[in-house]
Amino acid sequence: MGPLEKAHSMLKKVIGGKDITDLDHLTVIRNVMAHSDGTAKGYREISTRIGKKSPSEKRVLSAIRRTEGVSVNFIDDVLMDERFLEYAVADFKRYVAEMEAAVQRYHAEYGSESSKSGARGC
Repeated sequence: MGPLEKAHSMLKKVIGGKDITDLDHLTVIRNVMAHSDGTAKGYREISTRIGKKSPSEKRVLSAIRRTEGVSVNFIDDVLMDERFLEYAVADFKRYVAEMEAAVQRYHAEYGSESSKSGARGC
């Protein structure tokens, strides 16, 4: 689990932001670009396979299908068009706004009570 996933998981548990949609799809796209030289290895075979898919295969398929401005060509190269950056920025803004709202609700409900108990736990 990377830093974004860890932060998301912790904040959901602590502040109760269970309805906040994560940024996992963007992390998967980033990892394909950074660690697989922009190639979604086996994408065509995986996407048309009738049989069972592994969890990592499902994550890649879902991320590519969900992310606007991303496609895969016939040799499994991941392509990003002009829509991708705008989509990614908007999705980060959405995520930050949802997290901020959840934190504000948490503080409104628990106020200084949580900061006092948190300070003692350190």
